[in-house]
Amino acid sequence: MAVALRQKRTPIVELVSIGTELVQGERGDDNSPYLAKELAGVGLVCHRFTVVADLPLTPLVRAIREASQRSDLLILSGGLGPTDDDLTREAVAKALGRKLLFSPSLLEGIRKNFRRRGVFMPSINARQAYLPKRARAIPNPLGSAPGILLEHRKKILVVLPGVPKELRAMFQQTVRPYLKKRFPRATSLPSIRLRTTGLPESHVNARLEDLIQKENQLTFGFYAHGGIVDIKLMAQSSGKEAKESLRRTEREIRRRFGPFIFGKESDTLESVVFSLLKKRKKTISVGESCTGGALSTAFTRIPGSSDVFRMGVVAYGNDTKISVVRVPEALIRRHGAVSEPVAKSLAEQARRAGKTDFGLGVTGILGPAGGSRKKPVGLVHIALATPKKTHHQKCLFAGDRETIRVRVVRAALEMTRRALLR
Repeated sequence: MAVALRQKRTPIVELVSIGTELVQGERGDDNSPYLAKELAGVGLVCHRFTVVADLPLTPLVRAIREASQRSDLLILSGGLGPTDDDLTREAVAKALGRKLLFSPSLLEGIRKNFRRRGVFMPSINARQAYLPKRARAIPNPLGSAPGILLEHRKKILVVLPGVPKELRAMFQQTVRPYLKKRFPRATSLPSIRLRTTGLPESHVNARLEDLIQKENQLTFGFYAHGGIVDIKLMAQSSGKEAKESLRRTEREIRRRFGPFIFGKESDTLESVVFSLLKKRKKTISVGESCTGGALSTAFTRIPGSSDVFRMGVVAYGNDTKISVVRVPEALIRRHGAVSEPVAKSLAEQARRAGKTDFGLGVTGILGPAGGSRKKPVGLVHIALATPKKTHHQKCLFAGDRETIRVRVVRAALEMTRRALLR
């Protein structure tokens, strides 16, 4: 049974992500942001993220040793696989001066995992049945790599696989409950995240300058990403006065920003649009060109999307726009594929073919090639066909191809949201 640590000060928490592919930029570190957010939910604030390669072993051992000396809680992710470059077990044992011991029961659990999936277990997976002395295994419900949990000189070290879905399941099922017992006095400070779109970060900040100067009970934070700016308010204590200040400030921010605020906390534009469509018992179809299916994906990633989303057509080439979506050929010849009339036609024909209340149409130039002086890269036309009128919006987005694609999808969703609010 876990014994609660006596907390005379705020626990120091560090995260170490292990993987040569992370250091070389082949993929991003998805685990540290997730863990930091989850830890904050139980009142534990991360002080440092570190990324280190699997090999050579010496720098990995040094990184673990130094982080364990600085922190009260150290969580490692990655390097628990069965291959020769998965050396986190060895590195932890060496850094803490402990032997690696073989666990027959752990090996049997790994074998059962393979049998359950109907797959033969290669002999190399037996490496995953070793643990540092006096460590305990963290069950992995989704994979073959058990995690590691141990205490070292009144400090806690947790090791989880680098596969995000495995790490998240293990954190929620085992690590989170354990940490709540070990750090019972850790309490998360009250906070609110309001999500805005349609305004640059500097404009959002400017509208709140006087509140930032006046409110001494709160900390303000602004986070911009892909056309969305989040406003985070965090109370500096868990007292009654701070909580009231949080509620009062939220009301004032909502008054100032009005419809520019589309949601809070984990709301997304697609989830908000889905909820509005469902609440109003409306349906929508999509005719998209430059987004290549991303707009339809935004709708269909929501569970239950079939209640509101009827059809999505990716009409990338002009011949498809003409033959499948039935955009008039003369319209494309006269105005070009990237134009207001073609966007409107895509929206109207999608609405007609899908027999829906709304139709969305998007066409544009994502680049890096294909632009001109009259129609530069980043030019996008978005149209929304409703039972009464077809609305149009002309946009000029900056950024690389994928950045523009994300911004187009969000602009189309925001256009739909505003129409549903009328």
